[in-house]
Amino acid sequence: MARLTATRHNLYKAFRKHKACYEALKPGHDQCRRLILFYAVEMGLKVYLLDKIRKHSTDDLFSHHEYIHLKNNSHDIREMLKLAKMQGQFTLKALKGKNNVSIAPSQYHQLWRYGLESIDAEDEKEAEMVLCDIISCLDQNVSSKQLKRS
Repeated sequence: MARLTATRHNLYKAFRKHKACYEALKPGHDQCRRLILFYAVEMGLKVYLLDKIRKHSTDDLFSHHEYIHLKNNSHDIREMLKLAKMQGQFTLKALKGKNNVSIAPSQYHQLWRYGLESIDAEDEKEAEMVLCDIISCLDQNVSSKQLKRS
């Protein structure tokens, strides 16, 4: 199955919409809120990386020599933070699932999408707070217009 292509504009709009949706959802819908937050972070990081390489679509991103490995795991927020040179600012750790299964940050969206829970609710809250911190950083570093980055 062919991967859909999203433009930088599509990703930016999704970043803003997902962020607004996260903020509008009331506490008590934690898994839905976290899932939307995860996708907001993912979209914002992709916009940031596209700006960094001065390209315009996910096809451009996944074919760029520095980012080609993202094509196989396009939800890997930790790797995108590393590529954006932001990994030192934010620590996302693996969560523990039932039967002591490790849930990597690149799998958070599956945890929340499928309605699963980690063993430690506090760890999930901490992950949510880190994702919120990333959103705050992205808010300051991405705009509706493509930036010229060096």
